[in-house]
Amino acid sequence: MLHVINWLGDRRRFPRFKAMTSARPPLSLTTRRRILTAESQSRSLPEVNRSIGKYAGYVYAIMRIMVGLLFACHGAQKLLGWFANPKRPPQPLDAMGAISGSIELVGGLLVAVGLFTMIAAFLCSGLMAVAYFMVHFKGGFFPIQNGGEPAVLYCFVFLYIFFRGGGLLSLDSMIWPDREVAPGEVGGPMRTGQRL
Repeated sequence: MLHVINWLGDRRRFPRFKAMTSARPPLSLTTRRRILTAESQSRSLPEVNRSIGKYAGYVYAIMRIMVGLLFACHGAQKLLGWFANPKRPPQPLDAMGAISGSIELVGGLLVAVGLFTMIAAFLCSGLMAVAYFMVHFKGGFFPIQNGGEPAVLYCFVFLYIFFRGGGLLSLDSMIWPDREVAPGEVGGPMRTGQRL
């Protein structure tokens, strides 16, 4: 960056602007360094993270609500026949389908509204792990080969929700306000602006 300032500061390269810049003496090397240091310090990474981080709790709540509703749609499709694929009519349910459909429907709705979030997310995560190994694993080890990407994604997102809790905009935080919920800002030292 310093080379660019030196290059731009050389009036011989831009004779057209010589009259405009001739009244101002050229910047010394220390002045140029001070300008670069002040510019880089004015928008430091922890400051940007703090300004964006104040919305982290709300973004997490939106993610939790959307994941829960999408997961509940899978259960409603199995149990109630809603959102059926026109190319594939609904199949009759066996015991395993009824259990998984009810966990998907009830667990997804509980995660979406944030009621008993940690328990529901743990059950949903376990269900997706079981679904991956019982259904998709037969087609190959990697999820891209066996079509198990949604199961793996749901499993790890619900595992994250289990460890994070209900957070903001959840019934858990409204019913039990004294109970500690996940803070609005999460992350490591750089994320929260602390030094190592």
